[in-house]
Amino acid sequence: MTANEYGRASILGDAYWLYAVFHCATPRPELHRVQNRFAALIAGNKGSVIIGAARIVEAAQTNSLRP
Repeated sequence: MTANEYGRASILGDAYWLYAVFHCATPRPELHRVQNRFAALIAGNKGSVIIGAARIVEAAQTNSLRP
């Protein structure tokens, strides 16, 4: 997440969604949607941050969506 994305997420609150797709190069990619949970994922960080895949999946609103 870049510093600009972090700033927009903090401004937009519930209107902010993070979409993460894992296993893109496979026949079964996984989509995880996280609404306004960025604070829990990156609490205390400023500027660019790295969020691990496990934290995104944990914070996702629904189970992974598979095509």
